[in-house]
Parts: sequence; structure tokens; C-alpha cells
Amino acid sequence: MLAGQRYDCGDEELLTQWHRAKDLIRDYNRIDSANAQEKERILGELLGGKGENLWITAPFFVDYGNNIYFGDDCEVNMNCTFLDDNVIRIGNHALIAPNVQIYTAFHPTNAADRFGAPGGRSNGARALDNGSRCVIRFSPDSDEKRRRETDAATSDRGVL
Repeated sequence: MLAGQRYDCGDEELLTQWHRAKDLIRDYNRIDSANAQEKERILGELLGGKGENLWITAPFFVDYGNNIYFGDDCEVNMNCTFLDDNVIRIGNHALIAPNVQIYTAFHPTNAADRFGAPGGRSNGARALDNGSRCVIRFSPDSDEKRRRETDAATSDRGVL
């Protein structure tokens, strides 16, 4: 999975990690907004790593959580979804707008490749590293569902 190769998302070890993350994120999303100590504890268990001054407004959704890394001084606004089937690395001083969805997972478009043998499933995943000092947001587009935009002027990686 982390090597970018196709994998079976029904693997017992992956399902154990997935269920653990779902339990932790459920707890995070139910905590009183002012309970910073409990939020910090849960994020410490859930995420792969985080810097200082991370603020995540609930609700927040993840697949595994342990593949997500935040730098210092990051803010994630409400209703964001990170499908971290591979590494998601958010650098320092990043702002993520409401309703942003970051997916590292992909599915083969050919049905035979996607499902393989009867009862099998096959996904792939690619890592994402956005660098530092960026703003990630979604905007409506008249001809497309929604498209991702980044404030390239403030990102050290250019357009994400």
C-alpha cells in the first residue's frame, strides 16, 4: 500500500487499523469543542505525526490516520476527509478550508483489475506531500463537480 502497489483493502491487518482509526475519529468528533487536552490525546494516537499548534475542527474523517503528518501551525477547518491509504504530508503553516477531501487511494478503472478473482478487491495509493505555507481549498466549477485549488503564491511547492 505505502509502496504505491495495488493492495487488498480487505486485508485483516488493514481492517484492524481502519477500525481503530474509525473509533478514534468518532471519539474526536464527539468531544466538547473546548476540551483541548482530550483532542490532543486522540490526535497523538491517531496521526502518524504532528507539529506544534495543530487545530482540526470537527467533524474530521480519515481512513487510517497513521499515514497523516502535519507540520507546525496548521489548521484544518470542518468537514474535511483525508483518505490516507498512503502518506499525506501537510507542511508548516498550512490552512485547509472546509469540506476539503484529500484522497491518496485510487481504483483501477478496468473492473477485472479492480475486483480480480471473485471476492477480491484491489486498490492503489499514491503519497501526497504539499510542502509548507499553502492554502488548500475547493471551489465550485460550472462544468465539473468540484476542483482542488491551491494558493500557489503562498506555497513553496507551487500548485498542488
